[in-house]
Amino acid sequence: RYAGKVPQGLAKRRAIDAWQMTVATRCAGYSSKWWRARAANVECEETAGHTNCTATAKPARKLMSFLQR
Repeated sequence: RYAGKVPQGLAKRRAIDAWQMTVATRCAGYSSKWWRARAANVECEETAGHTNCTATAKPARKLMSFLQR
């Protein structure tokens, strides 16, 4: 628990974790590794005691997915 707002670094980490979970569950042929994603970006907005971050990126294809075709 945090008294007040969540630290910005933690809000960014949670946004990236949410992106990774979404890619892992919805995109079987793509890697959910943030460091492999292209055009990765995290935008944060601070309002009324809250920090809201949104992570966007284009996931990279899994290396072995080319061999499974």
